Amino acid sequence: MIINKRIYGERVDAVSPGWEFIGAGNNGIVYSISKDKVIKIFREDITCDREGDILLRVHGNRYFPNLVEIGENYIVREKVDGECLKDIIKRDGLSDKIAEKVVELLNEFQRLGFTRIDVRLKDIYVDNEENIKLIDPKGYFTRRMNYPRHLCKGLKSHGGLYSFLKALYENNPELYSVSMTNIYSTNRSETAKKLYKKQKLKKGKITAYGIGGGVITGVDLPIIEELDEDINFIDITEIESLL
Repeated sequence: MIINKRIYGERVDAVSPGWEFIGAGNNGIVYSISKDKVIKIFREDITCDREGDILLRVHGNRYFPNLVEIGENYIVREKVDGECLKDIIKRDGLSDKIAEKVVELLNEFQRLGFTRIDVRLKDIYVDNEENIKLIDPKGYFTRRMNYPRHLCKGLKSHGGLYSFLKALYENNPELYSVSMTNIYSTNRSETAKKLYKKQKLKKGKITAYGIGGGVITGVDLPIIEELDEDINFIDITEIESLL
């Protein structure tokens, strides 16, 4: 597939009668323009520039739609078949196989050098063979998020958090450790304090629950930044209360 270089000054200001509306979001409107292509018209040119830049960098990657053309306020890309993962989970839950595929997607984010290791459920599509592809990539080189924060929140709300965390622990223990560190150190609610206080830990031992030395008391809890890489998989009921 040949990518046309962006032509400055070229814009889409009107919708063709033959285009089929697919959906609209905060950043733009998407139309189907053929059986295998869609056009996304952006509300702001800079957002178009950033999303187009991501698709240019990952062109040919199996997790992303191929880019066809970039204009000043639009992109034309490959149409993504399948069903939104959010809808699948709400209906059927999250299978172990798809959970592993989502972890593989995050692994690919790291390999590609993304600064944002996160994704929203609504942006993941699953085809009939359970392959996944990401639409609407945003902020992967301009934002910083070193763990899947929004993904975990979405899975907590719609189901599948346990399956995902288990797959993450088994397939990327380092990212699992970073995720648990962030969740525990940034959620200082009363629930979190109770969780810290009830953990009876071996002296000097660092675990997913906190820093050891007996029962932790007091209002000011430490921010944990040095969890072991061989961190144990924690009880899902405890992590859910912190998200």
